[in-house]
Amino acid sequence: LSSVRKLRYLCTFFLLQWAAITSHAQVFINLQIPEGGTCTLNQLWAITLTNTSGTALDIKLDLNLMDASNGNIILSGNANPFTMQPGIKTIQLNDITPVQYNVVNSFYGISANPAVLLPAGTYTACFSVSKFVGELYESIGEDCQTIAIEPLSPPILSLPEDQTAIDN
Repeated sequence: LSSVRKLRYLCTFFLLQWAAITSHAQVFINLQIPEGGTCTLNQLWAITLTNTSGTALDIKLDLNLMDASNGNIILSGNANPFTMQPGIKTIQLNDITPVQYNVVNSFYGISANPAVLLPAGTYTACFSVSKFVGELYESIGEDCQTIAIEPLSPPILSLPEDQTAIDN
């Protein structure tokens, strides 16, 4: 990680720890989605959760991927529920699989295949965490992050230089 990203991560970590001590919330979400370039649906689940409740919680994570310009929901994702022990947990894809995806708006050309690259565009990924209470899930937190997916460009030939002949 670059030094700026490390500093941002540490500041976020300490802010979350301070918030955990001073508030009554039970689970905090810290998104670590790649900031740009290319991204697959699987890479969106880069999340660190902090359980401040002092007890294990049965939770689930949900995703809404939206068009950043107008807020239209493009795709939703529902992760497999799991039990979160007190403390900090970095989510691994194995913790939440299978993830069920639902393409809500096919206009954007997004595939529900989690290994396919997202098309170029600017999106907002919103994750919510819910805990199991009785027979229902109760929302206990949400966090959103804007991501810019850049179009893939063709490779650029750097050698030989333009107008140069190649000798055999």
